[in-house]
Amino acid sequence: MYKIGEFSKINKISQRMLRYYDEKALLTPKKDEANGYRYYTSDDMKTVNRIKQLRKYHFSIDEIKNVLQIDTDSEAMKAVYRQKIAELNEKAMDYLDVIEEMKNGIEPKYTRKRVNVYDVVCGVRKPFHALCLRQIVHEHDLEQLIDRLHKCVNAMNPTLTGNYFAIFHSVEEGEFINMMLKYVNLYG
Repeated sequence: MYKIGEFSKINKISQRMLRYYDEKALLTPKKDEANGYRYYTSDDMKTVNRIKQLRKYHFSIDEIKNVLQIDTDSEAMKAVYRQKIAELNEKAMDYLDVIEEMKNGIEPKYTRKRVNVYDVVCGVRKPFHALCLRQIVHEHDLEQLIDRLHKCVNAMNPTLTGNYFAIFHSVEEGEFINMMLKYVNLYG
C-alpha cells in the first residue's frame, strides 16, 4: 500500500490530480478513517496509467469513467477507440483547414486587385442548408447577380437562422467567373 505522496511520485502524477480523480470516482483509494490518509494499491497503478493514457487520447473525465468499466481487450473497447479516432480525425481536419486559411492570410496564393468592398474569407465550411444561384458572369455583372439573388430570397420570404455569404468559383485566369451565391441555414 502506498500513501498519496509515494503513489504520486511513482506514477508521476500530482497529488492534486489524484484527489480530483478520487472526487470524480475514477480512482478511489482506500481511506484510513482514523487519520484520513489515502492508500493506493498496485491495481490502482494500473488504473491511473490507463487514465493517463485515455487523457492523452483526449477522452473527457466522463468518457473515462465509462471506458474504465469496459474490458480493455473487448470489442466494445475497440468500438470506443474507433469512435474517438473518428472524432480526432475530424478535429485534425478542422485544424488543417484553419491552418491553411491562416497561411492564406499571411501569403495569399493569388493576388488580385480588389474592386469591391466585400469581406472575403477563404476556408472550408461544414454542410448546411442553402439557396443557390449559379451563373457564369463577367466580373462587372456581379452586382446584378447579387441583386437577383436578393430578389429571389425576398420573394420566398424565408426565415434566415444564420448569416448569409457568397461563394465565388473562378475559372483559372479565364475571362469569366462562375458565381455561386448561397444563403446559409435557410428555412422557410
